[in-house]
Amino acid sequence: MVFHYNRGVGMRGLGKKPLAGRLLVALVSVSLLQMAVPGVTISQAQASGDAGGRLDSKEDLAKRYLAATHRATVFQKTYSNQLRLGWNVCRDKACQDDLDRAIDEATMDASRMYEEHFSRLLAQKLTETELGAALKFAESPEGKSIVQVQDEMVGDTALLAHTLSTETRDEVSRRFCPLHAKHCTADGMIAMPTKAPSR
Repeated sequence: MVFHYNRGVGMRGLGKKPLAGRLLVALVSVSLLQMAVPGVTISQAQASGDAGGRLDSKEDLAKRYLAATHRATVFQKTYSNQLRLGWNVCRDKACQDDLDRAIDEATMDASRMYEEHFSRLLAQKLTETELGAALKFAESPEGKSIVQVQDEMVGDTALLAHTLSTETRDEVSRRFCPLHAKHCTADGMIAMPTKAPSR
């Protein structure tokens, strides 16, 4: 169906009609547009599944994208596994259980902060169109398949991060300690401060 817009008439004639007549014309116009361009006139709220009819803000879209890609969950699990690999302080199961629980609780809190800050950054850096496209892909079959593979790689990712972190720390110590021995332990490792210096 093709519609022609008469520039000479436009919407000027509506101002002279009674309110009921103007509403009727508006409703008819919307219906005709929906027939002419199916799918395009679906509101963003409908497209996003928001039953309340409220349009998603950019930060809402960013949060939905993070949820669809499991970013916060992957962050929490990777960080948790990495800490478990790095902290060998317990010799009995009860102690290890307490340590694991403390790690899980702390990294869960960290993942919530990660989600809040990262969604805000995404909303600042990406346009609404880009966020919508990213979310659309994440919710597509291909996107879901990629997310599933990433979820399955959490253990390997944590092990790789731990290994690289340890090797890099040793390499930094090897380069730094000969120049500044007072900041290093007797075995040539940088002495880690108990508290980070204030900036």
